[in-house]
Amino acid sequence: LFELLERFGIPAVWINNKLEHDAVHPDDVRVGELAAERFLELGHRRLGMFSIVGGGHYSQPDRWLGFSRVARAAGVEPISIELPGGPGLPYRTAPARDDRVDQLVARLRSDGVPTAIFAYAIGEGVALMTARARLGIECPRDAAVIVVADEPMPVLLPLPISTVVLTKQELGQTDVEEQLDRIDRPETPR
Repeated sequence: LFELLERFGIPAVWINNKLEHDAVHPDDVRVGELAAERFLELGHRRLGMFSIVGGGHYSQPDRWLGFSRVARAAGVEPISIELPGGPGLPYRTAPARDDRVDQLVARLRSDGVPTAIFAYAIGEGVALMTARARLGIECPRDAAVIVVADEPMPVLLPLPISTVVLTKQELGQTDVEEQLDRIDRPETPR
C-alpha cells in the first residue's frame, strides 16, 4: 500500500503508526512516564506494567521504556507482567472467560502483587481488575491501576481505575493538518 500511494502521488498520513515520515502517533514513551510518575507521587514503590504481547505494535515497548525509565530513576525496579497472545483482551466481553485472566492470577501470585500496575490498554485493565478481585485485592484501597484509553475509564466502565487519555480528536486534528500540508507540498516528507 505504501508503494502504491507513493507511485501515484496520493497524499497519505498514517495514524498511530511510528514511521519516519507522514505519520502521527501519541508519545507513548511519555504515556509510560506519566503512569510511573503518578504512582510514585502516590507513594508506591512496587510498580508493574501489564500487557498482552504478540501484536507487535510500537506502543507497548515505548510505554515500557517510559515507565521503566522513570521508575528506575526513582530507585525502583519495575516488574514487567507480560502474557502471550496476539490481540489484546477485549474489554466488552466477560474477561472471566478468558484463560489469560487465570494466567495473570497465577503470575501475580508467583511474582508478588505490585501495589501499582500500569495496564497497556482497556482490555488489560479489565483483566487486571478481574484478577485482583480473585486475589481479594481491592482498588483503590489496596492497590492502584492506571490504564491507557480514549476516554476516562469511569465513562467506559464503572471501575476505580485512573486513565491516561489518548484523545482521538487531537490525533485526528493533527492528521488533518498533516494531510493538508502534504497536499500543499507533496514532495516534502514529514
